[in-house]
Amino acid sequence: MSAPDLSLERQKRRHHTMVKGIWWGFAIAAAVAIVSAITLTIA
Repeated sequence: MSAPDLSLERQKRRHHTMVKGIWWGFAIAAAVAIVSAITLTIA
């Protein structure tokens, strides 16, 4: 009974870190897009 629970916890944790990584990717991409847009308007 304990083994399936343990694997489920591990899977949940792995999924959480993956989602967090995707969000960081979005945040970095948005920051780069904003900075490039600002530099293009200034230039």
